[in-house]
Amino acid sequence: MELSAHTGVPAEFVIAYTEFVHHPDRVEQEVHKALAKYRMNKQREFFRVPLWDAIGTIRRIVTEICPPLRVTKEQDPPRFICRRCGYSCARSDVARFCPKCGF
Repeated sequence: MELSAHTGVPAEFVIAYTEFVHHPDRVEQEVHKALAKYRMNKQREFFRVPLWDAIGTIRRIVTEICPPLRVTKEQDPPRFICRRCGYSCARSDVARFCPKCGF
């Protein structure tokens, strides 16, 4: 296997999936652990893994580490409630993470 002189990657690649997460270092660490059996070289961060297995692993780990905020149906307008700290706010005030605790 030869590395590309320009990028240092072992082969050409296409970005097939992205996920914005609140705890990227932790997510990356857990994904690397979960995909360890697919590692091409134990000293490098390259994996030979079926695409849907990789995406499924990333989605599962992101959901475990950064679960989405719950939407309650009782209130009007809809509100989000953080699973960690219980903070509640209007739907339009929150993207994916709790503004109070960052979870």
